[in-house]
Amino acid sequence: MFGWCLPQEGWIKISVDGSVRQGGNQVACEGVYGDEHSKWLGGFARNLSLGNVLMAELYATLMALDLAWDKGFQVGVDRV
Repeated sequence: MFGWCLPQEGWIKISVDGSVRQGGNQVACEGVYGDEHSKWLGGFARNLSLGNVLMAELYATLMALDLAWDKGFQVGVDRV
């Protein structure tokens, strides 16, 4: 089973999610940033209007990376 764990020292963790309204094609995405001390560093939520859940997940990932770069974080991938 997978679970959320703190990032290594000097890293941040970004968690993202995309969702679609049941019975329709309205989609949204969200994400949060945290450091190795569980300190909340920021977040976002966006209504994407029409689409599918794959589009929402991909947009959330792109938006999270873009915001991390804008905040000055260097972005890498840690495989769980």
